Amino acid sequence: AWLRPGAGTTEIERVDAASLSPEDFAARYDRPGKPVVLTGLTDSWGARGWDRASLLARFGDRHFLVGEMPMRLRDFFAYCDAACDDPPLYLFDKRFAHTAPELAREYDPSPAVFGRDLFAALGDRRPAWRWLIVGAARSGSTWHVDPNRTSAWNACLRGSKKWLLTPPDRPPPGVDASEDGADVRAPVSIVEWMAHFLAPARREMGPALHEALVGAGDVVFVPRGWWHTVLNLEESVALTQNFVSEANAREVLDYVRPDRGADVLVSGVPAAERGLLHERFLSALRRVAPEVLDDDVPAAQHQSPSGAGAPDANPANPACGRRSLWAAITAPRSATVEPHPLGGRDDGGACSRCTHDALSRGEGMEIGGRSAGSTAYGMASSELGVKLKSSPRDAIEAADEKQQAAFAFGFTA
Repeated sequence: AWLRPGAGTTEIERVDAASLSPEDFAARYDRPGKPVVLTGLTDSWGARGWDRASLLARFGDRHFLVGEMPMRLRDFFAYCDAACDDPPLYLFDKRFAHTAPELAREYDPSPAVFGRDLFAALGDRRPAWRWLIVGAARSGSTWHVDPNRTSAWNACLRGSKKWLLTPPDRPPPGVDASEDGADVRAPVSIVEWMAHFLAPARREMGPALHEALVGAGDVVFVPRGWWHTVLNLEESVALTQNFVSEANAREVLDYVRPDRGADVLVSGVPAAERGLLHERFLSALRRVAPEVLDDDVPAAQHQSPSGAGAPDANPANPACGRRSLWAAITAPRSATVEPHPLGGRDDGGACSRCTHDALSRGEGMEIGGRSAGSTAYGMASSELGVKLKSSPRDAIEAADEKQQAAFAFGFTA
């Protein structure tokens, strides 16, 4: 019963993509920032054939990224079959097109309905933008906002998923974010959050909580700034891409300004280049979409804040007190959280899979005085925020917010 939208919440609209022109999509969903599930968009994609058997036959011995660690695909699927971890490891690979170029040719990277992707004008210098996603039941992405004020589409190719989204100004219960978004504190496990916070969220947020059940072929549009979490209900394969349209180009441009914390907030590019992204994107917009800059925005906002396109004098300020959750977790040697051995039991001795079963029955669980799901990956979520916030800042530069949300624990680089 918990899978169905709650009374008074918003069930995300489903629309046949063929019925929408790019102008219709922009007017109804992109500009107002409204989530939608698009159907029919992937019908012609070869990627719809990406099931376990075909992926193993073609790429079983190739290494894909699970977090930031390479892992043979056949080993990952073997892990999925045996895992009781909560959350399970999640294949979330931003380099899949290099590992398996064939895959990049089997889907449309620029669906017409979304209009132009203006970040594409950056070429090889655009921030990380597409990911192959494979995970077992109970895996998924914890609550997060997508990086750099981009919007995203997420295509479910196999399996099924439960999606929850809330507006930019309404983070869900149990999630605490700093004003600039650099720090997010939330339960370690999606199952844990749903067991303890889904019912209160439905009661307290009402229509601000958006819900959807998606299956193979469905594509979810996530507007810029929206909080979202995704739980795989069965083994699932998906593709996701982040993009910048005319509707959010100026927000992105403002977000990546070096004088507004780009050294901390920008992700998906090497640390040394974060302060350059604003000038590069501004130059790209002047070249391919000058009309985006021609409205009633003060001219000063179109100037590089450091002058003549120069980056901040100190784009990686070590004295800055803001740190990302990923940075805190992965600080070498000095982190307060130890990786979980792949044993699949929490410190109360109960299999985490039981949490999933109990959740399906609408029950809550407590083990050893702590909620189930607060496994040896860390500690109870209330403790987690305090202890991680005091850890040293030492980000893994190759990681980005998509990966932070999908795989925040277990591996260090």
